[in-house]
Amino acid sequence: MPCEIGWYIPERVIWQRFYGVVTSEELAEHSARSAEYIMAGTAPVHILVDATEIAKYPGNLKQLTDSANYASDTNKVGFVAHASTSNQLMRFLASLMTQMLVRNVQFRAFETVDAALAFLIDRDTTLDLQAARSDLLESATHNASQRQR
Repeated sequence: MPCEIGWYIPERVIWQRFYGVVTSEELAEHSARSAEYIMAGTAPVHILVDATEIAKYPGNLKQLTDSANYASDTNKVGFVAHASTSNQLMRFLASLMTQMLVRNVQFRAFETVDAALAFLIDRDTTLDLQAARSDLLESATHNASQRQR
């Protein structure tokens, strides 16, 4: 499945990665898993999204809305920091999908995962970076450098 999810910082920052061809069915499953993580987290739960390696995604708004699985306790969500290519349509759809899933979310788009993470660190000084899974970012950085070759 071209969607991964886990804790970047346990109970505080959810790591989401999308790559390759992502279908609306996969988005629906991922949406449900995201809601579980939000419920298990400690507020504010931030979401760090790496969508820099998506090749294709559902562009149909009906497919996107049908795949939405609304999180029940969206008051726990702080920021969604979304890293993707400079494709404006993709950024718009990501923002739209996020706002459908999480009410009153603070969505920010970035071109790199590092910039998205720096934003979260700047905005929430309570994040325990010692607990962060740096291997996730190292993997993302490695994959990006491989693509550029």
